[in-house]
Amino acid sequence: MKSLIAIGLACMLAVSAAHATTFEEAVALYQDKNYSEAFQVARPLAEKGNAEAQVMLATLYENGRGTEKDMSQAVSWYGAAASQNHFGAMFALGMIYLEGRTGTRDLGQAQKWISKAAEAGHLPAQHALGMY
Repeated sequence: MKSLIAIGLACMLAVSAAHATTFEEAVALYQDKNYSEAFQVARPLAEKGNAEAQVMLATLYENGRGTEKDMSQAVSWYGAAASQNHFGAMFALGMIYLEGRTGTRDLGQAQKWISKAAEAGHLPAQHALGMY
């Protein structure tokens, strides 16, 4: 009887692990334009510190896909990923500040984030520095 309980428990754990959400699932949902579900999968991962999921959430907030458009949330999530040295997040954050998409241009913040991304070898950031 104890072996049956142990086997049952092991099967339940295996099924739970199989249904655990991953960032790859969020990417697949995003690519299928199922933004609401991508948001739901990415959010807990982002909250646990996954920089890629943080960028995805930021992008979803920035564009109002799968959630309401919210530049404050976009900046916050890009900032979280940038603080983990995610160069794409640094560049996105810099461009938001450069273009004033938060309501006000902040050239100091734009320069800071675009420069950090460029110094790390991010080609679009290097190009942006050359343009502005």
